[in-house]
Amino acid sequence: MNIKEAGLEDCQGALAVAREFHSESNFRDVPFSDEKVLSLFDFAIKSPNHLFLIFEQDNEVIGGFIGYLDYFYFSDAVVASDLALFVLKEKRGKVPMRKVLNIYRVWASRRGAMRINIALSTGINTDRVERLFELLGFEKSGANFAFFPQRAKG
Repeated sequence: MNIKEAGLEDCQGALAVAREFHSESNFRDVPFSDEKVLSLFDFAIKSPNHLFLIFEQDNEVIGGFIGYLDYFYFSDAVVASDLALFVLKEKRGKVPMRKVLNIYRVWASRRGAMRINIALSTGINTDRVERLFELLGFEKSGANFAFFPQRAKG
């Protein structure tokens, strides 16, 4: 198992994993755009305010993580947030998430982040992932809610 910063050569493999992950997530009813995802990957690789990690096993991409820096809307203080965390179904539990999240925390801390966020909105292994995040030092700080107009009655 190898964790590395993404390069352009990793994009097609990461795209395939992201597409598969999307198909089983809470977002599966939202169209998946290869073009948009590849554009994001390209931007995240080139941006100093983004961290794009690739997880490899036997030289094949099995997952990835994207974090980014921004400012709080109410302050000039820096906040780090995750944008994506995706792993092939059969490889979940095999990626050393302690190491991945430590890389993210160190990266964000060195860039002055006052707060380092990680979210859980995919609906995949929610209880297990929540326990993992808490075990790794993240504190629960709210909840995600979604409203679906196409499902609303009246």
